[in-house]
Amino acid sequence: MMRAIRRMALLLGLAAAIAAGGASTAVAEQGGAAETGVLAEYQGETIDLAESWEGAEICHQRQSGEVNCYDSEAAYRAGEGLSQTASASGAGTLALSDCPASYLCLWKGTNYTGERLQLQMDTYLDLLSNYGFEDQVSSIANRSVYYAEIYDNDYPDFPRLVIPPNAAYPDLSVFPHAYGGSWNNRADLVLF
Repeated sequence: MMRAIRRMALLLGLAAAIAAGGASTAVAEQGGAAETGVLAEYQGETIDLAESWEGAEICHQRQSGEVNCYDSEAAYRAGEGLSQTASASGAGTLALSDCPASYLCLWKGTNYTGERLQLQMDTYLDLLSNYGFEDQVSSIANRSVYYAEIYDNDYPDFPRLVIPPNAAYPDLSVFPHAYGGSWNNRADLVLF
């Protein structure tokens, strides 16, 4: 019950901010600071994911909120201290089976291909523009016990697509969007 109340409060706050014209960018300027997206560690450097992934294929949000990015599945597994043999997809190949338990994984390509963003399911709300993923999600997997929702904030009533626990959708183009077309490359934010 508390989780549902918190979700509604977050969505109402976001709706108010967008209606006021202030939430369509990654992070609004605060105190004169430049607008930035999520900062991530990649090859010993800090990168702004809203600007570029700099060649990374996988960006993984840790429980601490920190984000690390990797060139390949093998580099991700080594960097996170995971077994190299646990990947069902094989070295260098991205697949649904590579999405960790308790995460929401988003891919830029259909059939779980292309760049992959792995979000912890305890963050409640994430603007995908912060991660350089706005309007670029083509497949999605929810490996948690919670429902996840993706929203399109280009419309005043925030059309959404619900992803049930342990559900995976290899091609968002098969899901019709309320304003025509499909959900392929339409997600702007994620709510858990």
